Amino acid sequence: MAQETGDPVEPLLELADRLTTIYFGDGLAKQFNTPIEERDVSWNKAAEEFPLYREKIMNLHALLKRAEDLTIKFWNSSDMIKILPIHFRDFTDESVRDLLTSILLAKANPDDNVSEDHETYSPIIEDIQYSIYKATRKEFSEVDCNDVFKAILEGKLEI
Repeated sequence: MAQETGDPVEPLLELADRLTTIYFGDGLAKQFNTPIEERDVSWNKAAEEFPLYREKIMNLHALLKRAEDLTIKFWNSSDMIKILPIHFRDFTDESVRDLLTSILLAKANPDDNVSEDHETYSPIIEDIQYSIYKATRKEFSEVDCNDVFKAILEGKLEI
């Protein structure tokens, strides 16, 4: 893949862009009840194509699956799904809020009510926000999913 100038794209940026595409595609596939095994293919392919980041890609995919499982198992009320992204309301991109909410859910204790127990999860939320700011040096309103994935791949946002 090359930029318009003909220069090769930095592999990390290319991978962050690929993960964003996979993340959105995975979300669409969920809407159509695509089996998880089929959804795993894109993640596995990216891990094969970027062996240097294989472990981080697979950990990220496992985290997102855990967040999905926890949402279904413990927090499947429509109110919960609407309330949770409030924790990341400073991020104007709804996809970023959803992604960061998934990270929060995967780090949370599944027996706790993350939507109501803001005090317990404030340190995790603040750590996620600080990590994103430190990695991007952008205002939260300017952060997109590529930025979040890049921060994860660089190890600046721990998952």
